[in-house]
Amino acid sequence: METLRTQLKEKVTDLVMELMDNYDTAPEFTYEALVDEFPEFSRNFTQDEIISVCEDIQRSEIPEEAARLQPIFENFNERYFDGELRGYTIRAVYDINY
Repeated sequence: METLRTQLKEKVTDLVMELMDNYDTAPEFTYEALVDEFPEFSRNFTQDEIISVCEDIQRSEIPEEAARLQPIFENFNERYFDGELRGYTIRAVYDINY
């Protein structure tokens, strides 16, 4: 069951990224897209469980992306603001609405 939960998280993450580019990313819409494309998840998880995973993914941060963007911001800060934007830490997230 844990392997299936990992697969669910991976599919939800992929769908959130896809939906952000084209549609609404509300957890309910992500749920609908997921069960349309991968109905096996609805046989193994309840709607509430899947929506909960969707919410968790959409509210989570992406540390690798934040680490990639931090030096870009620092360079921008030095170049255009003479380093005046001190102490700002980049946070990359899946859905800024959360």
